[in-house]
Amino acid sequence: MTESLKLAAYQSARAELIQRIVLRDQALSAFVVAIGLFLGFIASKPADQIPPLARDLVELALPILSVGFTLVVLQHDLVIGSISAFLAENFATDDHWDNCTQYKQNRWFRDFRTFAQAMVLSVPVIYDVLTTWDTWWKASAYGIVIAGIFLLHLKVHQWRTRMKDQAISAGRQAKLDYGNR
Repeated sequence: MTESLKLAAYQSARAELIQRIVLRDQALSAFVVAIGLFLGFIASKPADQIPPLARDLVELALPILSVGFTLVVLQHDLVIGSISAFLAENFATDDHWDNCTQYKQNRWFRDFRTFAQAMVLSVPVIYDVLTTWDTWWKASAYGIVIAGIFLLHLKVHQWRTRMKDQAISAGRQAKLDYGNR
């Protein structure tokens, strides 16, 4: 592959990576707005003035929104992880930011982002559980949704971390093998 094709591949992958990060953040923002609208509807009137059907629909919509937006955000996370691994494997150098000592020592920030993302996506469901204790099956179903959101985030985070580390190692090994020819 010529240097100009390598540069074009790198620039294209970086552009998509940045776009995916923007889209993921926009999805989180859209989720917060949607939840605000639903909770604003509930809080705008006294409980006895909201028709039971409307309240039930809002209570049902919160976990569905949480799961739907979780899947969208995690899909972006998976693609971000794949592109990051591709870049690390094919274009990483020792002076690349992914390989710097500070980045490796402060991996907690990736864990923190994953936890914060899971919290944002599950807090409305937790709110729903706390306000609808009236039936055990609702609380149980919502508990399963909350656990599922956290488990999905944990699994995607573990996969991305493992894939990135393997790609960085593979990229270094390929450069060593190429240098030993």
